[in-house]
Amino acid sequence: NDKAQQIAEDIRHSVETYLRFTVTVGIGRPVADLQELRQAYRSAVSALDYRLMLGTNRVISITDMEGRRSDGASLPTSCEKALIVGVKTGTREEVRRAIAEIILHLKTSNLPIEHCYIRIQKIILSLLQALDELGGGAPEPFGDRVNPLTHIYSFKTLEDIEGWLSDTCLRAIGRISEARNDFSETQIRKAEAFIKEHYRDEGLSLKAVCREVHMSGSYFSALFQQHTGKTFIEYLTAQRMEKARELLKFSDLKTYEIAARVGYADPHYFSVLFKKTTGETPSEFRQRTAVGGL
Repeated sequence: NDKAQQIAEDIRHSVETYLRFTVTVGIGRPVADLQELRQAYRSAVSALDYRLMLGTNRVISITDMEGRRSDGASLPTSCEKALIVGVKTGTREEVRRAIAEIILHLKTSNLPIEHCYIRIQKIILSLLQALDELGGGAPEPFGDRVNPLTHIYSFKTLEDIEGWLSDTCLRAIGRISEARNDFSETQIRKAEAFIKEHYRDEGLSLKAVCREVHMSGSYFSALFQQHTGKTFIEYLTAQRMEKARELLKFSDLKTYEIAARVGYADPHYFSVLFKKTTGETPSEFRQRTAVGGL
């Protein structure tokens, strides 16, 4: 996935630089052999649906947005697909518009009500699958102890079904948003713990952290800054400087020894960075805190 991300980013950058227009690249789920290539393509196309959330001129990986593997079910029709995309991306107006178009189509098709029920049931099944894939808790948006596939028979008009389906989809958007936020927070907490555990490693990199939390670099960077208020480098530097201050204050280690213990092989670079971060050289900090402790 890292290699695909890099290749896609190179393509996007080259198109923008040399052809003077922008593209958005979708990365699908990896597959084991050529027979599954169609599934990989479909998941890459699905990744592009998230342009509604993330914007254009970027690389979007389906595993960043949906995590788990899809079972490769057939794609819904255009209106139904627009509905599922709207629910996934939290685009409420898109959801309302798609439902209105579906209901209008059913009204003008002169189908028997039984056939309309079947069509709505297919849409519900697509919604259930999307909720399950995204970890949004499939049953909840439909109400406690409610079987949505049979509940629709309690409605006598398409207008009633439209209202119920709209309310249900809007609740589903809320559940998916909560699940995505919970997952994001969990992964960021995991990344923070990994950084705090490995800050001494001079080679600790953004790529290593992304590999630990199974996210692409661009998506993780945006999410990490959103949750912590710092870039990866700023956060790592803050951790290292905090540990350096502790060692300067409570140990007799030399500056070069402290630099090595907090991940810097070059003691001069460490001293420069320490002063830039704290406003004092390591020696000045140690002297001030030692005097303050008397």
